[in-house]
Amino acid sequence: MTILDEPDLGASFENAKQTMVQIHIYTDLSGSVYSDASYTSDTDYYTLDSNSQVVNPSITDPSIYGSFGSGCIWEYDENTILVATNYHVISQVVTKNALGYVVFYNGVISEFTVEAFDDDADCAFLSVDSSCMDEDELKQLRCVVPYDSQTTVLSAEEPMFVIHSKEIMRQDLVSGNTTGMIADTSYAGYIMEPSVYVSALLQDMLYCRCSADAGMSGGPTFDAYGHYIGMLTGATDQGETVSVLLSDVEEIYSRIQTGQ
Repeated sequence: MTILDEPDLGASFENAKQTMVQIHIYTDLSGSVYSDASYTSDTDYYTLDSNSQVVNPSITDPSIYGSFGSGCIWEYDENTILVATNYHVISQVVTKNALGYVVFYNGVISEFTVEAFDDDADCAFLSVDSSCMDEDELKQLRCVVPYDSQTTVLSAEEPMFVIHSKEIMRQDLVSGNTTGMIADTSYAGYIMEPSVYVSALLQDMLYCRCSADAGMSGGPTFDAYGHYIGMLTGATDQGETVSVLLSDVEEIYSRIQTGQ
């Protein structure tokens, strides 16, 4: 995405939209559905039969527990799209073999594979096969640009923003009616503490004065230039948010690079 020369929350939001994804998780509590899905033990996730549509239609069964969160595109090329999100958003894919889908800004839906995660840091990276979209659709995507912690220091009172997306309903996922649902608005605020220990989460986090809604966990926190400065993780009714520090996100990403 484009980083601005001067701070502008509105312009940065427009630049950041195409980095956003919405993540949907469906867990079969009854053990009786996923009739056209097959379990692959060596990868610990469900894959749909090749003749099936992208989203398993059985997710419309009300007995299936569903949840959703957010994420962003960390990097991508012609082979793989790498998505960053909170571990708690996708944990049931790891622990309960749940079905998981990513919806991109351009409306494309795809399954994903969990590449790396850290429960303590509440951070995960997902990989999506770039073949889920054609060349023109791939060009519509953007990846986030992290701020350079070696040359930039975040400070209290500095403006920031997070991005909200409309919740995509199950029937819309199955029908593929997902265009125009991602990144419908942004919430602006400011940094209160660049790094503060949050005892409830047992880690240092970016602490901001800003609103957030359910389903925004895992999404990016941006500064007014458009830099990625953290991973939105929680919020209070008093208009406070906490985000995983960029340094923690980058540490999990480094495990993918080193093959750990």
